[in-house]
Amino acid sequence: MEDAREGTPKRRTLLQRGAALLGGALGLGGTASAVASASGPEPSALTGRTLNLRGRRRPQVAARGQRPAAITPGTASGEIFDDDGRTIGSFHAHAFAQPSPLAGLPAAYPLELQTFVLPGGTLFGLGVAPGRDGERTCAVLGGTGDFAGAQGSYVERPAPSAQTPAGTVDFVIRLSA
Repeated sequence: MEDAREGTPKRRTLLQRGAALLGGALGLGGTASAVASASGPEPSALTGRTLNLRGRRRPQVAARGQRPAAITPGTASGEIFDDDGRTIGSFHAHAFAQPSPLAGLPAAYPLELQTFVLPGGTLFGLGVAPGRDGERTCAVLGGTGDFAGAQGSYVERPAPSAQTPAGTVDFVIRLSA
């Protein structure tokens, strides 16, 4: 009889521990979903979203007392406009190139990291040098705010010159996250 009495408390303890473990797991699951929803939109909300942006590069100006040749090559920035020509954001780019190990050859294709600061958040992209026509396809690396969890690709191309000032580019961003 003593063995039966010793087994009952053990069974009860195991059931209590199991219930506590299950309750804790459910509580953590609720906390995780609350944290996920607070970190930005669900990736499915970004799927299929296309952004058509027009930007104009700012001219690079040398610092006072320096020649324009002293400006860091491979950097660019500019404003992003809406259809009415109002500034709604900005873009910034920095190119990285690895010098060729073979004398006399040009540097390897540079990688360019681009940042789009838009209403509601920021998008980050990465691409290689544009082709002869000035067009390139880049990858969306992610984003913040409304663009948290963003993935996809975008095309950057010079805007038609007959309709726009020099240095104007179009960005067609397709999100698939």
